[in-house]
Amino acid sequence: MIIVDSLSTFMIYHKPNEISRFFHCLANKIRDMEGKGLILTISSRDKNSDVFNKIELLADNVVEIE
Repeated sequence: MIIVDSLSTFMIYHKPNEISRFFHCLANKIRDMEGKGLILTISSRDKNSDVFNKIELLADNVVEIE
């Protein structure tokens, strides 16, 4: 299990394409190793970003907590 807190912080320091590629690769490695999961948190203000929209496609489930 890998927990990343917070995707929003990645967005401050890295370009959207780099972030998307990194998490795509990470998600594939976890699946290949039969890992239990990858949990990403993101600020509600960033949930409409290009990065979130690309990474959301990799997700099995998205949970919104208010």
